[in-house]
Amino acid sequence: MDILNLKAIKNDLEAYCYKMKDICGSYGTHEKYLNPEVKDQFLSEVGQTVDWIYGEGENDSYQVYSDKLTKF
Repeated sequence: MDILNLKAIKNDLEAYCYKMKDICGSYGTHEKYLNPEVKDQFLSEVGQTVDWIYGEGENDSYQVYSDKLTKF
């Protein structure tokens, strides 16, 4: 059960990141409503999180993933 929960939260965080890159990035539906400085910082954090998921965070705990998702 713990492995399934970990996979689910990992997938949720990854899906959230890609969705935000899509809607907040260039030509995204929310892009025109965002302050460019805030948008750039947010998208940078999203990109770093995706890199973390496939790098250092690949074997991290459920709680770490949950905390990162909650932070967003």
